[in-house]
Amino acid sequence: MKKWECLDSDTGEVLAEAVRKYHIPDFSNWQPPAAFERAFARLEKDLRTSIGNAIQYNRDTGDVRVSVKPEGGRAVITVADTGQGVSAGDLPHVFERFFRADKSRTAAPFR
Repeated sequence: MKKWECLDSDTGEVLAEAVRKYHIPDFSNWQPPAAFERAFARLEKDLRTSIGNAIQYNRDTGDVRVSVKPEGGRAVITVADTGQGVSAGDLPHVFERFFRADKSRTAAPFR
């Protein structure tokens, strides 16, 4: 079983397409070190979060696009939507835990 087959169908299809399109060798029997497994789990979590946010904060009739392309010996994954976007000031913080660009959605501090 290839590593991406354990993911949900959409994520798995994106990764499988990248393997086919960019002729990535089949390492399905390779046993990666634990650090790789953690990095893969983090990538999956970040993809799920990014795609989920793109869906949640998009227009009702909007589009969400996920693409993978090679760049400088790396794979660049892009998640794009047709929603309102993230302000330039908030962009550096989007992967911070509990960050909310919309301050009205921030929970009140505990007292």
